[in-house]
Amino acid sequence: MGAITPIAWCDATFNPRVGCLRVSTACDRCYAAALSWRYGWRDGKGRDLWDTGADRKRTSSAYWRGPVRWNERAQAEGTRRRVFCASMADVFDNKAPTSWRVDLWSLIRATPALDWFLLTKRPQNIGDMLPTDWAAAGRTSGLAPRRKTKTKRIAALAGQRRGLTLAGVRRAQRRKIIANALGVDAEIAAPIT
Repeated sequence: MGAITPIAWCDATFNPRVGCLRVSTACDRCYAAALSWRYGWRDGKGRDLWDTGADRKRTSSAYWRGPVRWNERAQAEGTRRRVFCASMADVFDNKAPTSWRVDLWSLIRATPALDWFLLTKRPQNIGDMLPTDWAAAGRTSGLAPRRKTKTKRIAALAGQRRGLTLAGVRRAQRRKIIANALGVDAEIAAPIT
């Protein structure tokens, strides 16, 4: 978890917290849960961070200063850095304290040279958990669903954004609908359609 990552599509990872709750069969082989188990990460009561009763574990204040440094470096170099946020959690997890998400939104706002990738298996929560001005600021969210559940999750995301339904809509048209709902170009929506 940090400034260097082997993930090809991003420059860094940042985890505001560790821990999650499995919500679908797409979570059956969760790499984050396996890493957590391997390293022995537990909540304050000794529970595995992926247990249903476990508390989420927030990362340290020093760790939270990392993205600010990446942003300063990117601004000095005149570049942008891509940050995969919450590779060891889900930003839109119902069990995570709201105040932690508020802190994350503040951090994202304070780092304009970073492109933040927030992937979720809980698109139904996005509308209630994102700041109300998020879309106006040109920020979007993505999904990381499996093929079987992809249409259902995308429909939930698009539907909460604009009251849309995607049942029976062809793939090419879905891409345009999702892009419109998210306020992005169709090419950006392509990976999630």
